[in-house]
This record gives sequence, C-alpha cells and structure tokens, in this order.
Amino acid sequence: MELGALVCLKKNPSCDSCPVLDGCKAYKLMIINQRPIPAPRKKTIQINMACGVLKKKRLIFTQKKQKKMPGQVSKSFQADA
Repeated sequence: MELGALVCLKKNPSCDSCPVLDGCKAYKLMIINQRPIPAPRKKTIQINMACGVLKKKRLIFTQKKQKKMPGQVSKSFQADA
C-alpha cells in the first residue's frame, strides 16, 4: 500500500482512513501538520565566470579544463592558451 501517495498526504492527510493510525506518533502528539520535516537545503554557491572564444579562419580554438570547479556540473571547455 502506498500510504504516502494515497492516505498520508503532505498537505491534507486522511488520518481517519489510515490503517496504521494506532502506531502514528505524529497523530498521537497532534503534530500532523508539522510532518514530514523538510530536508535542509544545500548552501548555494555563487560562481562568476567569464569566457572568450578565439576564431581564426573559421576555426574555433578550445581546450578541455583538467579540473572541475566547485559547483560545476562537469568539466568545461576553455580557450587554448
């Protein structure tokens, strides 16, 4: 049975039709509206980056970065030095 999807809803729980009501601590303590406790959010990191592209005779020069910066999803490309 999917209690979280059908009975124990976040915004409007149906406690009267819950098959495990006798064992529910939130119901016994009358703190149903405080459950579930939201997970703490990860700290947001702001990264300012600049990029340049060299173009000569219809060629674009780039090279793949060796290190991944904090907060980057993956390694990125940079212009050849």
